[in-house]
This record gives sequence, structure tokens and C-alpha cells, in this order.
Amino acid sequence: MQGRLVLAGLCLVTLCANGHAQDHYRLATGDRVEIWTSVDEAMRRTVTIGPDGWLSLPLAGHLQGAGLTLIELETQIKDKLRPFFKDDPDLTLMLVPGAEREQTIYVNGDVTNPGAYPYRPGLLVAHSISMAGGRPRGAGTASSDERRITTNGEIDRTTALISQLTAQAARIRSEQSDRTTIDASTAMPTDIARESSILRSRLEEKSEQARAHAERLKIRRELAETLSEQGKAIELQVELAEARLRSISQLVEKGYANETRQIEIRSEIAELRARRHELEGQIVTARLNVADEGETYRELLAARRGQLIIDLRDTERQLENATLTLADNKRLLSLLDAAPLDSDSPSTQLIIKVVRSVNGQPIEIDASELSEVQPGDLIRVSRPSEETPPHPASATGIENAQRSPS
Repeated sequence: MQGRLVLAGLCLVTLCANGHAQDHYRLATGDRVEIWTSVDEAMRRTVTIGPDGWLSLPLAGHLQGAGLTLIELETQIKDKLRPFFKDDPDLTLMLVPGAEREQTIYVNGDVTNPGAYPYRPGLLVAHSISMAGGRPRGAGTASSDERRITTNGEIDRTTALISQLTAQAARIRSEQSDRTTIDASTAMPTDIARESSILRSRLEEKSEQARAHAERLKIRRELAETLSEQGKAIELQVELAEARLRSISQLVEKGYANETRQIEIRSEIAELRARRHELEGQIVTARLNVADEGETYRELLAARRGQLIIDLRDTERQLENATLTLADNKRLLSLLDAAPLDSDSPSTQLIIKVVRSVNGQPIEIDASELSEVQPGDLIRVSRPSEETPPHPASATGIENAQRSPS
């Protein structure tokens, strides 16, 4: 019984902690928010906060989203929608998780599996090296020739990756500015050809979307104009019928006409006015459809621009990491070429550096295996060269950086 109470208490604490975190998370550019309501299914959708920090919704119009919590944004949307509904709008907002929001660290250098790994609170450098597979198996006994072969292979693979990412980033920039060519002189021809094909496909897709939008807009405008012309024709019919009614009424007063004809004309006028009223509603709907088509297309373009910004940022981050990895592998290869045969002793002290963004600027910090890691850190693991004697790594540098304002 006591164990069940403890388990229930832990679940309650976890739920409260998660709710508290969501309440205080501030939305940012590129965040995707799912909107659900039971009032109108057409209002259910997933919207992306654009590069300018704004989002758009039917009826609610344009809203500032960046910098708000989900609850604050939900309150603003409800306030905008309240005039359109009899009851208070039933609205729920949920943040859609995305890969760009995952917190990541990077480990490279003298480890088995260099690359990106997920960050978790309390992570130490020793944990990070362990996630990367630790030091290469047999690092203390492998021959220099074997390590040179492995390092050369890593250099070739990283060079190819840099070429791919360079061409990809150039393609995204061309797509952002609607250029039909890619400017990536340092990329390999095969990578440029592949990204050029993707660029053509993406631009054709955008052109087709614009053509379809123009066609839909033309049809909806023509419908609105046709309905407006019908309304004018009915208005003219009403005026003619009213003129006939006045003439018949005069004849009835003088006894030259039957009241039955007078009643028929009044009935005709009533029917025409009813048709005119119905047509006015159709005209309003048609004009709203024209406005909605324009708004939908603007949302599509804004979402496309936002996704391109996210894709470019992610590609540039991967390119930066690959460039650093290439530099480390080249440095390692130069050390292998200059190192004596017994330099691969298992007792060699590791040199650990952490590259961290502080106040928007990357800095390199001395670290030890017990130093704490922060999201976005790049951990470089290497061994001292022959000219640099081994010395114990100190946590002083990273501790000072942690105390610096970020």
C-alpha cells in the first residue's frame, strides 16, 4: 500500500512538472501549433509561426505568436473568435514537437562514433564520450598505419558530406530568392546536379501552386461578379413590377381594373424581393471565398518561407559540425604522421575541449571528464602531440564559462 502511494505521488509530481514547463515555454519562429475546436471543424488546423513571429487564422486574422505561451496565445484567439459565436469558443492549442526543437550535443575527435547525441540535464563529459562509444577499441594497441587508414576514411566521408551539405544549403538559398541556378563552386558536380534537380522540382511545384491559386481566384471572382449582375437584374425587375403596381392601383381606384391583378403583382414583387435577399447572401459568401482564397495562399507562402529558414538553419548547423570534424581528423592525421611508434600508449592522458556559444560567440574551453555539458556543446577529444606533454585537464575553464552570463 505504501509503495502504491509513493508511485502515485511520483506520477502527480511528473504531471505537474510537465504542465508547469508548457505554461512557461515561449513560442518562437518556426514553432508549429495544432489548433483544435469542437465548434467548427474548418477551424481545426496546424499553423506555423512565420519568420516575422506572426500567424494567421480564419476569422481571427493575423496574430503575434512569438514570445507568448500557449495559454496566452489561446486567450488571444478566443478573444478574436468570440464575436463570431454565440457561446464561448471551445479551443485547445498544442505545440507540435519537431526535430529542430531537440536539444543536442556533438562529440568528435578520438572517440569510436563521433556525431550528434541527445542532451539530457546533468550530462557530464564522461557520459558524452561514453555515448560516442568511448575511445576507439584497441586505441592503445592499433598500429599507426591502421589509424591512418581509419582517419583517411573519415576525412573522405566527411569531405563528401560537406560537399552534399554545401550544395543543399546553396539550393535552399536559391529557392528562397526564386533563382533557377545553384551557386556552390566548392561542391562536387554530382551533388550540384542532384540539388539542381530538387530545385527545379520545388520551383515547378511553387509555380503550379501559384497557377492553381490564380485559377481558383479567377473562378471565385467571376462567380461573385455573376451573382452581382443577377442581383442588379432582380432589382430592375422589382422596380418594373412596382411601376406596374402603381398603374394597376390607379385603375383599380377608378374601377377600370380588377383587384386580383393588383394582388398578383404584389405577390410577384414579394417573390422578387425574397430572391434578391437570398442572392445578397450568396454574393457575400462568394466575396468571402475570394478573400479566403487569398488568405490561404498567403499562409501557404508564409509556411514555405518559414520551412526554408528552418531547413537552411539545420543544414548550416550540420555543415559547421562537419567542417569542425574534418579539421579535427586532419589534425589527428598530422599527429599520427609526426608521432613516434610508442605514442599510442593506453595511459596517454586525453585532452578535452568544449566549444560553447557564450553571448552569441563560440569559445573553446578546457574541460575534464567531470565537467558538465550544456545543450549545443561540441566536445573535442584528442591526445597530446609529442611537442605538448600530457597534463591533467582542469574543469576551471568550463566552470568559468558556466558562470558567465549567456
